[in-house]
Amino acid sequence: LSLPGTSISFHTHGATWNALLRGRKVWFLAPPGLQRLIMALGNNASAPVSTCEWLARRPHPSVRAVLQPAGTILFFGQGVPHATCALDESWGVGAQMGYYPSPTMDLTRDPTHDFKRSLAHCLWI
Repeated sequence: LSLPGTSISFHTHGATWNALLRGRKVWFLAPPGLQRLIMALGNNASAPVSTCEWLARRPHPSVRAVLQPAGTILFFGQGVPHATCALDESWGVGAQMGYYPSPTMDLTRDPTHDFKRSLAHCLWI
């Protein structure tokens, strides 16, 4: 449950999925190769108090903002620096799927590829 304006600063962990049942949430996603830089930019003393302020200006040109509307599921892989901002009262459920030997996977050999691709239904803003 997130109230409007609730935010979480940049962090990383294992592969994650999030099903949003109500509301809208913005996810800020950065390439895993920029993890240290993004973590420093997003969490230093000059960073905004609320991650929602990144809507007006991104912390880095490689950071993407993804709008997740209600009724969708967002999936991203291990080690992806991310932050969130709830635009509305939001209800969701999700899980971190653990760590893999490599932060990248060859999806051509991954038997769950089609499942993962079908989960990643979100709108880029």
